[in-house]
Amino acid sequence: MQTHQAEREALARLLASGIFTRASNLEKMTVYLCHKYFAGEAGLIKEYHVATEALGRSGDFDPKKDSIVRVELHRLRRRLREYYEAHPDEPIRILIPEKSYSPEFQPAAKAALLEDAVTAAAVTSHEPWGAGRLAAAALSFSLLCAAGGAVYYGVVLPRPSPAPATTPAEAALTLDPGGAELDDPSAVVRILAGHTAGGYKDRFGQRWQGDRYFSGGTAVPVTAEVATRGFDPNVFASMRRGTFRYDIPLKAGPHELLLLFAETEYGERNPLGGGETSRSFNILANGKPLVQNFEALSETSDPNTATARRFRDVAPAADGKLHLEFAPGGNGQPFLNGLVIGPGTAGRMRPIRIVCRPEAHRDSHGNLWEPDHFYRAGLQITRPQGAPWADGDVFRGERYGNFSYVVPVPPGKYGVRLYFWEYWWGVGQPGRGGVGSRVFDVFCNHKPLLADFDILRENPKNPVAVHTFHDLTPNAQGKLVFDFASKINYAMVNAIEIFDESN
Repeated sequence: MQTHQAEREALARLLASGIFTRASNLEKMTVYLCHKYFAGEAGLIKEYHVATEALGRSGDFDPKKDSIVRVELHRLRRRLREYYEAHPDEPIRILIPEKSYSPEFQPAAKAALLEDAVTAAAVTSHEPWGAGRLAAAALSFSLLCAAGGAVYYGVVLPRPSPAPATTPAEAALTLDPGGAELDDPSAVVRILAGHTAGGYKDRFGQRWQGDRYFSGGTAVPVTAEVATRGFDPNVFASMRRGTFRYDIPLKAGPHELLLLFAETEYGERNPLGGGETSRSFNILANGKPLVQNFEALSETSDPNTATARRFRDVAPAADGKLHLEFAPGGNGQPFLNGLVIGPGTAGRMRPIRIVCRPEAHRDSHGNLWEPDHFYRAGLQITRPQGAPWADGDVFRGERYGNFSYVVPVPPGKYGVRLYFWEYWWGVGQPGRGGVGSRVFDVFCNHKPLLADFDILRENPKNPVAVHTFHDLTPNAQGKLVFDFASKINYAMVNAIEIFDESN
């Protein structure tokens, strides 16, 4: 099985360079195309797939009417050329040939020859691409491939020795009774507010229903680009706005409710201008207040940014329905982008488990870990194998940089486990170095959790660490905010587990 180690490292360096700052579409497209390549599926990519799976276009995307993929791909090729011209020492270059969605990872010298051949062909004629020019380019490409076919640019990294049978990480993973049902589609209600079309399957494979069970308000499309914090962009492509309610039939018993918002009308550079206090409203469940004077903009400090509120012990009324009301408060009209209702546990929030990967993960204890979301900034990368530890695949994904996780929780007290695996730095590892190569701090709601944290110093022979903290309380907006601040090289984390410690 190919691990594409050298190619993955080339992608990681490219993403870490900052060339996609303020170009989120180009970054999404690059990651999507490269991950398809690593999975052996690059030859199957079509324009429709790039639009819907990478760029968040809806399922009715029509390439004849929308040229977004072709436009962004042209920009991406140009951005890649500029990057490699400025970094001639890069050993491997990522190329995306014309009329193709399949990326190529070429040694620098060979990549330069390929680009020179294409450039030379382009400047010898101003005619459109015809059969003769295509054939010439194809011949040049074939000759170059033949000449460079023997070049070996992969690297084989030694895998650390296996860990003992019983480890701190193994002890940290505990079974959540009933947690398996959380990924049962029949046990979870997901509604896209204001989405008047049919259902939708998001990029994580989760099924959302179109807007239903509502009365009042107006369905409004959202055209602004939203910083989704890891959620599928289409979750925020519409809203219900005005004075409205939802009467949702539910099974008896406790449930958890997640409400999703992104303020795209008020705030700097938005149509209605203003800022904090421009829109605030009340949210009630079965006639009782859930939130008073809710302001999406005050929770994020930035417009066009996703935020969420989570509630536990939400149950249907005597008529078997949960009655959610969105009523005017201080200013502006109430709105909602989406909601999720899942099984709950009386008096306690279900554990929140997040792996820093673009897909969900089931560990050996049967626990479901959600895909990477609720993050702010940083970059995500998936390593070619898991950590040499019990349940090593929990550590396989990584978010690195200067970043935060803003996780909504109900009022109460919480514990958190942070999972770390130092894959990059260390003897025999891609970045080499050793103790002191990566040092960073971790805070929760501005209170220090880890200071001058160095995974290699803690466990140099098998650099895996699981740290647990207790008695954490959410801020006034109902969030646990975990800040990862770099000191030497980038901060990082592999997974986050939050559990309810309320009495």
